[in-house]
Amino acid sequence: MRLIVLLLSVIVLLSPLMHTGSATVQTAVSLVGTNNVPAGTLCNTGSGTYTTSPTDMWGQTVAGTTTRTYICVQNRGPSAYTVRITSTLPTPEGIITTPQSGATIMAGAYVLMAFDWTVPVGAKSGQVSFTITFRSR
Repeated sequence: MRLIVLLLSVIVLLSPLMHTGSATVQTAVSLVGTNNVPAGTLCNTGSGTYTTSPTDMWGQTVAGTTTRTYICVQNRGPSAYTVRITSTLPTPEGIITTPQSGATIMAGAYVLMAFDWTVPVGAKSGQVSFTITFRSR
């Protein structure tokens, strides 16, 4: 049986969709992240407040499109970590992915991580919130 240790939650507030769901990002115990940062941010100690529970705000989304947000992540652990993401959103809410999936974050390093939310064409209008939970594997 696999031991799963809860690390950090990224509270995601979205619209215009309805429903509630979650996505799981497999990470290492020593990862911390910032709240939203702009695209192109050079992630380092000065790029935000690093916490085990950052908040990622998506803002307005449009059905049939992909919306991207960014956070900075730091690996405070003693070894490298390979990024993995698993989307567990209910079908009406779409899929969460990251282009950094499979990338290695070296010990002590920082990385700008993108989250892409692909919203299905048939998504209902309204407001939705869900949590992206970071866990160790």
